[in-house]
Amino acid sequence: MSLCAFSFSYSGARKISITTTYLFTLIHCFNLVLQNSYIQYNNLTKQQHINYWVETAAKDWMAVDGLFSSKNYVQALFWAHLVLEKLLKAH
Repeated sequence: MSLCAFSFSYSGARKISITTTYLFTLIHCFNLVLQNSYIQYNNLTKQQHINYWVETAAKDWMAVDGLFSSKNYVQALFWAHLVLEKLLKAH
């Protein structure tokens, strides 16, 4: 159990608490994913780059669909924006 915890709330929403242990674990995992993605991404051909962006856009579109279906419109719009950026990067 961590000795320190972060908590925050935003306009009318429930309070969210995150322990430092959880936060550091999350950051560590994120860094490992980034390092692995960077190595794989930089060794691709042009067509593989295009496929990468199209495939990740398709996965993100599934997230948009789920968020929109559950009426999380702001989050759906955010992810839809990322989908558009990725499709533009592909071409």
